[in-house]
Amino acid sequence: ANTMWYDERSNGRGYAHLGLAGSLAFPGGSMDENQAFFQTRPEARTASQWLDTGVILDATSYQLGAIESVINIGSLQLVGEYMHISLQRETGPDLAFHGGYFSLSYFLTGEHIPWSRDIGILGRVTPHENFFLLDTCDGHRGKGMGAWQVAARLSRADFSEHDVLGGVGHNLTLALNWFMNANTRMQFNYILGRIDNRRTALAAGGTAIVSGSYSILGTRFVIDF
Repeated sequence: ANTMWYDERSNGRGYAHLGLAGSLAFPGGSMDENQAFFQTRPEARTASQWLDTGVILDATSYQLGAIESVINIGSLQLVGEYMHISLQRETGPDLAFHGGYFSLSYFLTGEHIPWSRDIGILGRVTPHENFFLLDTCDGHRGKGMGAWQVAARLSRADFSEHDVLGGVGHNLTLALNWFMNANTRMQFNYILGRIDNRRTALAAGGTAIVSGSYSILGTRFVIDF
């Protein structure tokens, strides 16, 4: 990982980051025991994984490559990540799965997301003024707004190739985030998505290839110590 640009004069309100990652895996044992599987939930908490390759029994090896990037210009931030898996099998054709997202966020109240250069991660947002609502001694009501951020994200994941049909998903997320102070925030998300080319078990037996759309409303209250 590397911080390619960091604006010292603005105390880090401008920066750019690029990171690369990779791994190799070699499932062990006999052919019947060689296993690999890949699954994920949508970008909200659900009871089961909505994209799921199931167990790929004859997998002998797979390689994962990933890239991430962050560009921050004042209150505006762009973030993207992409991952790709190449999988080899003893029988059947090799497989490839991939997924990624792109997000854009902006602080309506002028803050920015800081960058921790020591460990290469996003830092803690500190509002210009903490949220408060109280009556002052002179009869006026003082208030602080906290920090308000709007964001949007586009995501896509492809878990289907050849005889493995784990699904192809894509979604759009719209978000409103309220940072009451540096340790407390509320998040509100609306997610609209669709999954196609997904093999699933039927209650009456057998399997079918299905598609479907979904929408999710989500909220989270966070206190970070």
